Amino acid sequence: MKALRLIIPFLCLAPLSFAQLTPDQKTSDFLQLVGLYAKNYGPYEEKRDIFNFDLYKIAPWVAEVQASQTDIDFYDICVRYVASLEDSHDEFTMQSDYDA
Repeated sequence: MKALRLIIPFLCLAPLSFAQLTPDQKTSDFLQLVGLYAKNYGPYEEKRDIFNFDLYKIAPWVAEVQASQTDIDFYDICVRYVASLEDSHDEFTMQSDYDA
């Protein structure tokens, strides 16, 4: 019974312990996303030459990531980065319990 009295307050506070990603975490996650595209994206030259989008020029994107205030802002930047490739076969998805 004593153990139960110790555990219950922690269980009640657990939902409140979620926090926003830190700027370093956001930067690391974004650089991982960029690294996946740098390693696996085939039509890089086509996008660079025809559509004038260089997926290796990430300085403006990283600046936006570091300036983002919330996780939603960060995920919006990731979505816009992937969408800027203008390919129907590329997508940015997140696991979520949210259901609308």
